[in-house]
Amino acid sequence: MKKLLLSMATVFIAAAMVYGQGQILINDFTGTLDPAKIYGDDYDTGSGPNSSTVIFEDNMLRADYTWDKPDWYPRAVWYWFDEKMDFSVSSEMKVKFMITDNDNDSIKVRFDLFGDGAEPLNDTIRENMETNGNPWVLYGQNGEWHTVQDDFTANNRWYCTYYEGGIPEIRVDSMKIAGFQAFTNFGDNNFANQAGTLFIDYIAMTDIPLGVDRYLVGGENAFAVAVYPSPTSDLLKINSETPVSRVDVYNITGKLVSSITDINRMKFEINVSELPQGLYITNVTNVEGELVSNKFIKE
Repeated sequence: MKKLLLSMATVFIAAAMVYGQGQILINDFTGTLDPAKIYGDDYDTGSGPNSSTVIFEDNMLRADYTWDKPDWYPRAVWYWFDEKMDFSVSSEMKVKFMITDNDNDSIKVRFDLFGDGAEPLNDTIRENMETNGNPWVLYGQNGEWHTVQDDFTANNRWYCTYYEGGIPEIRVDSMKIAGFQAFTNFGDNNFANQAGTLFIDYIAMTDIPLGVDRYLVGGENAFAVAVYPSPTSDLLKINSETPVSRVDVYNITGKLVSSITDINRMKFEINVSELPQGLYITNVTNVEGELVSNKFIKE
């Protein structure tokens, strides 16, 4: 049974609740919620289903999905809030999730917010715009819980590629956020005809100093680790508060490109000079088996 983020004497109401300093709990999926506000995509692609069924289970959100055409960007979860929320200050999203029963060791996931307003505001702007202009893409290990954090303001995620009326780029209105979306194995037909299950334990927003770029994947009590510099052309430095047992490096498609094992050190360097230029994800595992991931750019 998971640890609850917030003790509640009454049934949870879907509207956001403030807890701790500067944190807004969107939902920890305890209590009740209108089932009409949470669902997945369900349609026939012509050759098979893009289908996701979303239910509550053990104080979590559970989405069982099968993607015939993941390159059509099907959504595992749609979650509509009871009312529009203002995240213009609390711009950092934190989500705890796990994917199981998937045929791949590393699963690509994405989390978006969506709203119904834009800048500039006019009648040609479509509603329900997603924060997909600079999508929050990450990789999780199959069958393991991960906590992920990312700042939508610092990483310029408050805009959308949808447009009408000749506007090439429109801002999602961070003061009028209507809901949350989760994607799995999206955009790549190599993952066609595969099924899996996505669990979401909680979703929260926090306020942080503007311009701070933070990215964390790890357990609920993940250890602190710094991976730098980024960008780098040759050596990547790793500084951990606990001894590290191994480091795995993935490219942006989720392919494992390098593994270093039997490290048992807290400060060390790895040589990435042979890697092609691009964005990479490091999975750093300590001697206790805890995992924290970060991203770096290879010049």
